[in-house]
Amino acid sequence: MAESSKKKYVKKYLLFRSLPYMVLFSCMAVTLIFMASTNNNKYEFIAAIVISAVVIIAFFAVTFINIYRFLSMIKRQEKNHGVAFSDKNSIELSKFSPWLILSNAWLIRPGIFAIYIGEIKSAAIGESYHEYRSGVIYPTKIKTKSGKVFCLKIKSEKNARLIRKWARRN
Repeated sequence: MAESSKKKYVKKYLLFRSLPYMVLFSCMAVTLIFMASTNNNKYEFIAAIVISAVVIIAFFAVTFINIYRFLSMIKRQEKNHGVAFSDKNSIELSKFSPWLILSNAWLIRPGIFAIYIGEIKSAAIGESYHEYRSGVIYPTKIKTKSGKVFCLKIKSEKNARLIRKWARRN
C-alpha cells in the first residue's frame, strides 16, 4: 500500500511537473537543430545537437535527483518514526503553486518533499504580502526536528491556517 502511494506521487510529479518542461525543452531542441541544419554548416549542426543533449540530460538529472530525494526523505522518516507512508484521507490544498496534499499524517508536495507530522517541530504563518502577478501570498514556515526549514508560499489564508493547525496537532 505505502509503496503504491509513493509511486503515485512520483508519477504525479513526472506527469504534471516534469512533462511540460520536457515538452518545452524538446521543442526548443528540435527548433535549434532545424535552424542549424538549414544553414548547411556542419559545426553549427553539431553544436546544436550537443547543446540540446546537454540541456535534456541536465533536465533528466535534476528530475531524478528530486525523485530520489523525495523517496529518501520518506524512507528516512518511516525508519526514524516507525511509521509507513500513507495518504489516507488526503485533501489537495493547492494544485498549482505549490501543489500540496495534506493527509492524516503527511504533508506532501509530490516529487519535492513529504513531511511526517511527528517530524514537525513548529509551523507558523508569516505576514502576508502581495507578489507580482500571483496575488496575495501567505508564507508558511515549517521547521522539522531534523533541522530543516520548509518555506511554503500559500495563496489562500484558509489553507495556510489549515496547514498550521494540522502541524500543531503533533
